[in-house]
Amino acid sequence: MKIWKWKHLFWGMIIMLLTYTVLRAIYLSITCDEAWTYLVFGQKSFGEIVFWKEANAANNHILNSVLIRFSTRILGNSEFAIRLPNLIAHFLFLFFSFKLLQKFVDDKFLQLLGFILLNFNPYMLDFFSLGRGYGLASGFMMISLYALFSFHQSKKTAYLWHIFLWGGMAAFSNLTFINYYLAILGAIGLLILIQEPKRLFSPSLLLPIFSITLLFSLLLFRPIMLLRQANELYYGTENGFWKGTVHSMVTTYLYGYHKFKVVFKSVIPILIQLATIIGLFVLVKKSMQKKLTTLFLISLVLGLMILSTVMQHFLLGNLYLQGRAAIVFYPVFFLFTIFLFVEIKKENKLTHCISVYLGGVLGYLSFYLCYILSSFTAPMTFTMTPGQKKCYIALK
Repeated sequence: MKIWKWKHLFWGMIIMLLTYTVLRAIYLSITCDEAWTYLVFGQKSFGEIVFWKEANAANNHILNSVLIRFSTRILGNSEFAIRLPNLIAHFLFLFFSFKLLQKFVDDKFLQLLGFILLNFNPYMLDFFSLGRGYGLASGFMMISLYALFSFHQSKKTAYLWHIFLWGGMAAFSNLTFINYYLAILGAIGLLILIQEPKRLFSPSLLLPIFSITLLFSLLLFRPIMLLRQANELYYGTENGFWKGTVHSMVTTYLYGYHKFKVVFKSVIPILIQLATIIGLFVLVKKSMQKKLTTLFLISLVLGLMILSTVMQHFLLGNLYLQGRAAIVFYPVFFLFTIFLFVEIKKENKLTHCISVYLGGVLGYLSFYLCYILSSFTAPMTFTMTPGQKKCYIALK
């Protein structure tokens, strides 16, 4: 297959998925969380939204609220206007996931598998067509990840600005993505310490890292403190990372589909454990060979994200992420899976065949779930109450 035809396949999937989320954004009835964001925060000034003068609630996904305010003032009060920022974020997620796989994965099958795993996730697709901060944060996160891998490959310090700027924008869109920002902060520090310790205190490296981190720290410190005081950080679980977060991700990934739920909820955690064990083995082998591969980098980010949530639980009493709050883990875990397959492929033909088989199963599962469950309903989200709907209609 020629390269240009291969690209057309991806662009066809991008157009198809964008069409799906645009149609959902137009025709799906408003949900209660969207209505609350629009009614409470969308009417306020830029300063009131960003600096939290009043109405302190976790529903204020700050950058999302700001963008909804601007889009509804330009396009009027409609479901589409409220959801437009997330639709743009969906395009960014699709485009940069394609660019990332094209640039850092040589195998065409693994490029296709990676794109399916990242983008044919019915639960994530929900949030790209809703006026919430999750889709917006995911789009910014994917740009940051692309810049992260580019920095790892080229060592160009210009990429640091993009890594932390877009990572900070993700956290500013949804506070659960602070876990990602803390992870890339630690990953970059360790990467430089291991590869180029003499550059650790280089001004060209420190300037983007500290300036952007300081900016978003100042912007997010007050909201986080107010949320803690108001006891608004109540969504989560006490059941630990594996039983609480991972099992929740499997459940939401299945999108409420119950036909093979028992089988999938048993098989997928086993596949995750298997991937983790194989990944650790490959990482140890590569580290002994002093090879810091892309698998090492994404494993470092994933590991630091998990460590961040665990430490916050024990030191600050924060709950473990679950449901929609755990969306931040999906892209990183699926990229870990793809780069694990990339490394396995280099070992021998038998392990390559096994990885292709397992990868095909995972890819098919993603595609199958997305295909059979796609609809213009939102079974994993909350719809508006009649009173909220009445208030919303009154504003139109």
